[in-house]
Amino acid sequence: MQVLYEDNHIIAVSKTCHEIVQGDKTGDTPLSETVKAYIKEKYQKPGEVFLGVTHRLDRPTTGVVLFARTSKALTRLNAMFQSHEQIRKTYWAIVSADNGNRISENGEVRLENYLWRNEKQNKSFVVKPGTKDAKCAVLTYKAIAHSERYTLLEINLETGRHHQIRCQLAAIGCPIKGDLKYGFARSNPDRVYISGTWCVWRSDDGGETFRECPARPFPELGDGMHFTRLVLDPNDEDHLLVICHDRPGMVSESHDGGQSWAPFNLGSLANVRLHQIILVGDEHGSCYATTYDGAAVYFRDNTMSDFIDYSSRLNPGARISKVVPFYKDGVLRMATDQGLWEAPLYHRTFLAVPQPMALNLGSGDLTANPRKEVQFDSYSIVRQDEHTKWHWTFSPQPQYVSDANIRNPRVIFGNAGSYDVTLTVTTPSGTSSRTIRNMITINSSTGIDESHMGEVGLQKNVLEQGENIVVTTTGLDSDSRLTIHDLKGRLMHSAHVPVSQPQLNVPLNHLSSGMYIYQITNARQKFFGQFSIR
Repeated sequence: MQVLYEDNHIIAVSKTCHEIVQGDKTGDTPLSETVKAYIKEKYQKPGEVFLGVTHRLDRPTTGVVLFARTSKALTRLNAMFQSHEQIRKTYWAIVSADNGNRISENGEVRLENYLWRNEKQNKSFVVKPGTKDAKCAVLTYKAIAHSERYTLLEINLETGRHHQIRCQLAAIGCPIKGDLKYGFARSNPDRVYISGTWCVWRSDDGGETFRECPARPFPELGDGMHFTRLVLDPNDEDHLLVICHDRPGMVSESHDGGQSWAPFNLGSLANVRLHQIILVGDEHGSCYATTYDGAAVYFRDNTMSDFIDYSSRLNPGARISKVVPFYKDGVLRMATDQGLWEAPLYHRTFLAVPQPMALNLGSGDLTANPRKEVQFDSYSIVRQDEHTKWHWTFSPQPQYVSDANIRNPRVIFGNAGSYDVTLTVTTPSGTSSRTIRNMITINSSTGIDESHMGEVGLQKNVLEQGENIVVTTTGLDSDSRLTIHDLKGRLMHSAHVPVSQPQLNVPLNHLSSGMYIYQITNARQKFFGQFSIR
């Protein structure tokens, strides 16, 4: 804690992100208690220390918080904050510049909306005037700096509504950087984690390189500890858990990508050996937990102070192997030694977590021929029903898009260059988008050279189980590499392709029936396609 100013009547401190000003249902120590402890120790105060909270800042917000040290100061400060004349609060926010056309450059801009607060979701929404329980929200902003991707805004509030700045800026298409709850895209889609014996390894480049996270989840257990499960938040690449299921209550949590760890708040499950935890990543803060001993399932969201039992009709003597949420069906499915079980998700509607995918380009290297038809699909966390709507946008605009408002459009890009891809998903809970910059690269010199059509590739694209594939290599200008991936992007086979052989027989006895994607690549050429095994 950093104290900025203090006297006999007030104390001003710097609040960091992740700190809460006052206590809430999470049970985390609030800043007010930290300040009380500071005053008590510094001035050797006997008994209870008085500290008045005069205003608040949202948990993700960094800024100055002013506390009152006397009751007289509290009364006067409350009146000053309410008048909006003697005390002025100024906010800075970094917003996405993707929608920079919506940020006026003509000095100060006034936004006026009506906000309705959903208590259960702990989220505010812009609604029509006259909506029941909606309140008028007014702020002014001006742009004070720009970068390639972001704009810095200076904001002044005329009203004080729940999540006002976050909600109003998101409503004009400019969510605050990192504010996933209000529609900002994940900052690093290439983040990958793997668990070691007693540490976590992290990659920020899609798995090309890894480094050990500086902090360990359970330093008190030493190098002999082996934790058993790594849990990732699908909507926040910096939020992860580590479970050690052979010790009761051993769950560690990080909110900064493994830089630091703290015990995960388990409430009444603190003395239970946990087998699995699922972070749903929705706006409700949904979390499922299963026990290592017996078939017990528990649930908690951000409206609950503790987990509730979600094990209705399960045999407590069963043993759980795996629990998986099937978001598109709205159910939680469980594999046990007594068969498969399912139950409806606690929250069957939720804000989607968009995930655009290109299916027929292989894994990792999303490079296409100008004339190749690229098949896109949504791998989003969303309940897939008649209420779900899809919208795709590409920048720059491709030559052909089959239908931008379906889940799986076909696209022919046509022109060389790099293309940003944005998927917007709308459900009854709201609209959310994700943009992947430079997702597709079109290079006129990349892909199948028409002079070599039919000379590089597979002789057959439909194979029987156990049959070798025959690769025709005439047309390659150097030794190459053959890679085979399944439709989930997993590498199934890799082989050297010498340019000296006109044909190469590759045994695939280990592959099961299904569809596969192949690539033949060298420094200058890339050939790709798909085949099936019956």
